[in-house]
Amino acid sequence: MQLSFRKAFWITITSLFLLSTSYAEEDAFAGKYDLITTPQPTNNSEKIEVVELFWYNCPHCYQFEQLLGPWLKKQPKDVEVIFMPAIFNESWGILAKAYYTAEVLGILDKTHDALFEAIHVKRQKIKTEQDIQNFFAGYGITPEEFHNVYNGFSVDTKTRRAKLMTRKYGVTGVPALIVNGKYRVSGSHVTSYGEMVEVVNHLIQKERAQMKAAQLKDSTGTPMTHDSLSTPSTTH
Repeated sequence: MQLSFRKAFWITITSLFLLSTSYAEEDAFAGKYDLITTPQPTNNSEKIEVVELFWYNCPHCYQFEQLLGPWLKKQPKDVEVIFMPAIFNESWGILAKAYYTAEVLGILDKTHDALFEAIHVKRQKIKTEQDIQNFFAGYGITPEEFHNVYNGFSVDTKTRRAKLMTRKYGVTGVPALIVNGKYRVSGSHVTSYGEMVEVVNHLIQKERAQMKAAQLKDSTGTPMTHDSLSTPSTTH
C-alpha cells in the first residue's frame, strides 16, 4: 500500500532537516579532516565504523588512548570501533603482530593497555619477537603457544591486511582515525587530541544523518532532495 501524501511529505521534510543540520555544522569542521581518495568498505554497512590506527611505541598514541577509552564507553550501538596497528616498516610490523597474537590468544583485553604502559611508563624495551614472548609469559602464555600463534596463518593474514589498509587509508602518522572508510582524522589538522575526538563525533553525526536520510528514501521510494517537495503525480 502506498504511503499517503501527507506522510510522505513529512518524511521528506524530516530527511531534509537531518541533512541540513549536518551541512550547517560542516563549516566549523572544514579543513580539520581529509577525504580518503578511494573510500574503503566497512565491516558492517548498518553501523558507523571508526578505525583507530596506532603504534605501541608511539608516545602520542599512548596519550591518546587515555582520552579514547572513556569516549569509547559512551558510543551508542550504531558505532563500531576497531583498533588496527599501523604498519610502515618491519619494526612496526613486529608490534602489530603482538596486537594480533594477543587477539588470537584471547588476552587482548589484558595486554593492550598493559603493553602501552610497559613501554611508556615502565620504560621497558619491547621491540623484538623475544621481547614480546617474554611480555606474554606474564599472562600465562608458554613459549610454544606464543610461537605457534605469532608465526601462524591468522596473525600473518591480519598483519598483512593492516599493512595494506594503512596504505589504502592514506595514513602517514599515528594516531589516526578513519570514519566509515571515508574520512581521515589525524593530528595534521587539529590542535589537540580533544579536537580530534570532536571532529570524529561530527563525522559520526554526519554519517548517521546520511544513513537515516537513505533509510527514509527507501521507505518512500522518493529521493530526498528539495524537488521531493513538489506534489507527486496522482495514480488512478
